[in-house]
Amino acid sequence: MIYDLGGMPLQGITGGYDHDRRVEHMIPPSAVKAGLYQIVIESSCNGMFGVSGIGPPDQNRYFSLASADLVVPNQEAWRLLWDYDTLRQISDTLPGNTPTQNQALVLQNKIMNTFRVDDHSTIVACRKIAEELLGDGWEAKGADIYDKNVDALVWGIGCRSSSFQKLASEGDHRLSHRHGVVMAI
Repeated sequence: MIYDLGGMPLQGITGGYDHDRRVEHMIPPSAVKAGLYQIVIESSCNGMFGVSGIGPPDQNRYFSLASADLVVPNQEAWRLLWDYDTLRQISDTLPGNTPTQNQALVLQNKIMNTFRVDDHSTIVACRKIAEELLGDGWEAKGADIYDKNVDALVWGIGCRSSSFQKLASEGDHRLSHRHGVVMAI
């Protein structure tokens, strides 16, 4: 858990290397401008289901933090990851051998064949490939992407409660929920 110095929780963090890993914490622009950002990071050093055994934990058991990195992420690379993950969710969720499911699979392969780890220009090319299903310039449309006049194959909506309210008024949809994202397809 990440707290401010007054003890106010700012964000939960989850380690590991599975799909639910959440270790990123954004430093607010005001702190970047000030050149100072102070937080308290609490870590839990036990197994997934607590301390092993049914007895009380050993009060004299200590752990140390081996490393912590302060990095400036490549936002375009992260957006490509999210684009790719959206395509993967579409191909995993839609019924097999349907046009949109097949297109998502083909585009995933095309992205994998285009991406080169040592050539950052391929990130932009791969994102352009994802637009073949997500829509040309979809990201720049912002909230206008949900305009009812847009003919879309997939609507991705990020908040569950409001998603279900919107979908209830829109008619029959197939829903997919993974990693906090609801997709109406």
